[in-house]
Amino acid sequence: MISQIKKPKGDVLGALDTARQKVQAIKAQRVKIDEASVSRAEVETAVAEGLDHLSGLASTGLQLGHLVAGNADLFRPNFQTIDIAGLLIALNRNGIEAMIKRDLDRLYSDGDGVSEAERKSQLALLKEELLAAERAEEMAVRAAEEAGFDIVRRADADPRAVLAK
Repeated sequence: MISQIKKPKGDVLGALDTARQKVQAIKAQRVKIDEASVSRAEVETAVAEGLDHLSGLASTGLQLGHLVAGNADLFRPNFQTIDIAGLLIALNRNGIEAMIKRDLDRLYSDGDGVSEAERKSQLALLKEELLAAERAEEMAVRAAEEAGFDIVRRADADPRAVLAK
């Protein structure tokens, strides 16, 4: 008779353990997606925009108006406002882009990363899966409590799952 009582309790605890493992697996997937590299296309776009911006700073910083004035001192041009990085990019954009491309080829040798849209979509799906898994966990907790076990709920459990009927 004791073996008949222990078996259902073991099944209840096994179900709880399985539910908690599922919750942890989903959380691990979420971390993996959060930490995944930004897509290469998005990085390339950001790099191009950054190079455009810096290159533009070089031309706006190079103020030559004072040199063409009638009383210009040609031996004392004012180049203090020139953005050196921007000037280098403006003069050698192709070389700098090639250097960046080599770095990106190395950094993305394992794959192209995850776009922001893909990341949001995957995280939204995992959010739904996590809530379902936490509800299943709560059902297992309640079943274990009904079987006579004192179960401690996870401190980070979703309140929607814990408070659901």
